[in-house]
Amino acid sequence: MKTFVLALALEVIASIAYGQIADPQTFKETQPSSARHCPDDDAFSPERPGSDSGPTQVGVGVYLNDIIALDDVRQSMHLDAYSIFRWLDPRLADSLRGEVSVACPLPLDRMWVPHVQTLNLRSQQKLYPDMTLVDGEGIVTLIRRQILEVAVPLDYREFPFDAHSLSVSFSPIIFDESEIVFEALPGVTDRNDALSLTGWDVGSLTIASTREPYPRREGKESRITLTLQVRRDTMYWFYKVVVPLLLISLMSGCVFFLPAESNRSQLSIAVTTMLTLIVYQFALSSDLPRVSYLTRIDYFTLGALILVFFALIKATAVAVFLARHRTERIDLLDRVGRWAFSLAFLFNVCFSLLL
Repeated sequence: MKTFVLALALEVIASIAYGQIADPQTFKETQPSSARHCPDDDAFSPERPGSDSGPTQVGVGVYLNDIIALDDVRQSMHLDAYSIFRWLDPRLADSLRGEVSVACPLPLDRMWVPHVQTLNLRSQQKLYPDMTLVDGEGIVTLIRRQILEVAVPLDYREFPFDAHSLSVSFSPIIFDESEIVFEALPGVTDRNDALSLTGWDVGSLTIASTREPYPRREGKESRITLTLQVRRDTMYWFYKVVVPLLLISLMSGCVFFLPAESNRSQLSIAVTTMLTLIVYQFALSSDLPRVSYLTRIDYFTLGALILVFFALIKATAVAVFLARHRTERIDLLDRVGRWAFSLAFLFNVCFSLLL
């Protein structure tokens, strides 16, 4: 049963992987086949193929099966992905296969394979053994399915209206660009349309190959960078956070419309709204990392706190004027306070959420 499941998965992924090939000089269009003409045991060698004729070209593609989670606090992304590696090894050629790829359980411990590392990796889990195919010219295809957790630094200045370009980079572990060169395979790089990730709108997935210098020594290495565009689902935060904060801010404005005889109610409203905003701040802090800058929602919450504090000062001033029997000042304070609060409220909304 297990063998049947693996074979079925191989056929499905192969049908995805062999639609287009990036470099026609190195790779040909292939398709899976049930024919079995696997290489003999003496054909395998740990030596890099074509080591005397320049670097080995390795095509890399990624099929993103699912985004399991995008963690704001840890600034990490959990991926369920298929990595596809293709390279030419003439020692494994067999004309009996023709131009099609056949599923062969190649001994990866006894043959040359590109050892690849994920640069921003935090953890990984291989779901099942690597699957391999080889065609008549000796083009080897290695398919690997893994659960990856990768670090993705996020900029929250525009939160909750933020959008990000999330990158995952791959590089050889022990080879420089004189030994191995990565080439992106955009034709086999794609993502599943039915992702389980919630709270985000997922956009395009692109792949590119670059040459990057080593950080602490001379020379360069070949890299593959996978870039995913995502945008936060604003409506969730708008209804769950922005609308309640708007209502709480407006509630504090009632202080300027209540008569002076209701001074205790004014003080109660001001204190209650202040405590409510503080609780909201604590709730929001648990959903975001501790960054050194203010986000849009931080600006809005800070502005709302200032408005509520202004209402609390007004209620306190009314209590003082009542105790000193200076009721004429209360009317002036109400008229000025209503205009000042309304303008400050509009400024806070426009500055923090719209501009």
